[in-house]
Amino acid sequence: MTALDKMKEFVTNFAKSPETLKEVKSTTNIVAWLDGFKLERVPNEALDELMQLVEIAEDKNKIALIDLIRLLLCHEANAAYILHKHWQTIEISIFGYI
Repeated sequence: MTALDKMKEFVTNFAKSPETLKEVKSTTNIVAWLDGFKLERVPNEALDELMQLVEIAEDKNKIALIDLIRLLLCHEANAAYILHKHWQTIEISIFGYI
């Protein structure tokens, strides 16, 4: 199992956990994307759900999600959407955490 496979499994488990589902609107899109897991282009709806997960995550879950976002920012389309729409979340939930 590669490091990416482990990350995918970890994030999927967090997104599907009952505690997580109580705190976010939906994780349907992020879970569907994680099933195929192509970093080059992520649907905007999945990115929105990912950022909601970052807002509520703590400890190991937050670190895994931050690492996933770091990988997604290497691809222009993902980076443009995340940085434009979710800058405040990055500033508060990621920079503030680090």
